[in-house]
Amino acid sequence: MRLLVVGLFNYSTELEQALSMLESKGIDRSRMMAVPMETDASKQLVIGESRELSFDVALACATACGVIGISIGFVLSWGPIIWGLISTLAGFVVGYSITRLISVRQRSQHTSKRGTLPDLVVLIRCEEERLEQVRMILQRYGAWKLGIMNSP
Repeated sequence: MRLLVVGLFNYSTELEQALSMLESKGIDRSRMMAVPMETDASKQLVIGESRELSFDVALACATACGVIGISIGFVLSWGPIIWGLISTLAGFVVGYSITRLISVRQRSQHTSKRGTLPDLVVLIRCEEERLEQVRMILQRYGAWKLGIMNSP
């Protein structure tokens, strides 16, 4: 019975080594297929939106801190203008930094444990007798996950 083995990989030299190792073990190149995954344009849009959000939050924090700094500056020695400028700048830096830190943490939580999503899907058609050998080679060379199904 023929089986179809599906493996998820990041593109690397290990993937090329795995495919050449399978070929040296007698699996014909015509029985192997590597399909590159498309990059998602919406993820790039989210990164741009998070920068805009960081800037908006930073401006709001700068405004709030500037008002507080001006108010406190009436009783401090440098006066309201200097303290207003200092607190505005500090509010902008704090607001921007906190928002970027939160967005970076959220982005890292949504990625997989290795940090990125798979780049390639490798499909290999083999006989049932060679299944364990194919599985071991793919796992040794960094397959994220493997799937096995009956081939038509």
